[in-house]
Amino acid sequence: MRNPLIQAAENSIQELVEKILEKFPEAAYTIDRNGKNIFHIAVEQKDEKMYEFLKRNVRRDGMVEALDNDGNTILHLATKKGNSPRVHLGHLNQMAWDAYWLKRIWYDSPTHFLYLQNTAGKTPNEIFEENHSDLRVKAEKALKDMNNGLMLFSALIGTVNYAAIFTIPGGIDQDRKSTNFSHPTLYHSNHETDLLLFLWYTGGGLFSSFVALVTMVAIQLSRFCSNDFYMALPIRYVVALTAIFVSTVFTTNACFKAYDIMDIKFNVDVLYGTGIFRVEPCLLRHHIPDSELHNSLENVINFLAELTNIGHSHCALTEGKCTRQLNQKECQCYFINWREGR
Repeated sequence: MRNPLIQAAENSIQELVEKILEKFPEAAYTIDRNGKNIFHIAVEQKDEKMYEFLKRNVRRDGMVEALDNDGNTILHLATKKGNSPRVHLGHLNQMAWDAYWLKRIWYDSPTHFLYLQNTAGKTPNEIFEENHSDLRVKAEKALKDMNNGLMLFSALIGTVNYAAIFTIPGGIDQDRKSTNFSHPTLYHSNHETDLLLFLWYTGGGLFSSFVALVTMVAIQLSRFCSNDFYMALPIRYVVALTAIFVSTVFTTNACFKAYDIMDIKFNVDVLYGTGIFRVEPCLLRHHIPDSELHNSLENVINFLAELTNIGHSHCALTEGKCTRQLNQKECQCYFINWREGR
């Protein structure tokens, strides 16, 4: 009959392991038929939660330093390819996880274990390279494929921001007699602050996209050895993604700031559908007396009706609003619900 503690550890049933060790603490020092103790099994299964539980609750007393029947140390067993039974990963994440797990166990092991050979004459690093040669190639391909798409995206964002810096809203003052000749037209105007923010946004977007592009070029030129998947490649990839996100945010803010400078308004209530055509709002930038306002709106309705061959009897002005600014006779008028009758 097999040892139930060993079976529970092999199947990553941590609750059962906890109950057995609670009732029979001495069971932790048993080994299986291959000479592996419970620490060896948890490391071989790459079960991080089980391993941390055993470190906290079991007196190791040489268990980590023990060898199995094949002369494998706990570091040899950590080189096995595969993932924790609690996690399913792709090629790239799997390679990074395996490299991390080997380093994690090495920190808890005696230093000389990294160079100790088993009965087959292999060190942990040699076994790791042998077990992960195909996975490393697949992980390299997956990372390069993602990196190629992100490089194109960052290059496009950088190009857009570079062009925006030299085509600012309002343009450049071309009047040689002007004191602001060759300067942005909107300098020394009400939109000067907005223009400076626009330039800051485009500059930030350009710099961030440049950082992302340089980082991704560094990824493409990497050696893609096993150790690179532990720290170098993940850090570079995170930096590249962060820089792309920042550049996207800056570019979006610059776009909306340009709309604000140019006084472009979005009309979210314009719907194109069968039998319905809504126009809202309509800005009448004319000095219209209040007595003529309603007649002017009716004239606009009639004009739109003639353009679309819809009879005047099928059009209705359902709402009219006018707000007057101080010291101005400029009205902002809204009309909605221009419907085709059925």
